[in-house]
Amino acid sequence: MATRTATDPSPVHPIPANGRVVLFGPLVDGTNIEVGDFTQLGPDSGPTVITNGPDGALRFTEYGAHRIGRITTDGRVTEFSVPTPECGPFGIAQRPDGALWFTDTAADRIGRLTTGGVVREFRCLAPGCFPR
Repeated sequence: MATRTATDPSPVHPIPANGRVVLFGPLVDGTNIEVGDFTQLGPDSGPTVITNGPDGALRFTEYGAHRIGRITTDGRVTEFSVPTPECGPFGIAQRPDGALWFTDTAADRIGRLTTGGVVREFRCLAPGCFPR
């Protein structure tokens, strides 16, 4: 798990001068969330799918960086490493117990991230299943 903070805006996705970024839904509940003081992700992150988390923060998959991210409403990002290298996390959804389930599309696996930050992966029954 690593925490990153912004040092300079990306030339590809510049952060506005006022430091405010609006994430447009639809989120699971259809809302739009405004995030202040956005923390920049690395250029390799490839954020893909985003969902509400159990604590009011958002969770998202980083397909290119092979991590699961968490961003608070004040812009703090925490990243969770996934055990399988080059796994390509893609879809993510919250379950009633607060755990988040995600797919590793490039590794034929699904994974579970607990509210305590523990990541566990499970192999799909059929090789080449490409979970989404």
